[in-house]
Amino acid sequence: MFPRHWAQVKLRRPAARLHPSRLTIESHGRQYELGGFLTEEERRGLALRLQRHIGRIK
Repeated sequence: MFPRHWAQVKLRRPAARLHPSRLTIESHGRQYELGGFLTEEERRGLALRLQRHIGRIK
């Protein structure tokens, strides 16, 4: 879907305190959200694992 060299993993803070964070993979103005069904802890863990394999987390 995205060239690995250009892809970035981003874990975005929630807009409101009770809302979940958003985990995305982004490249060239496109993004794909992952893990919407995961808990916050699981989403953070997935973000770290993806970052090691794909790219930086911001």
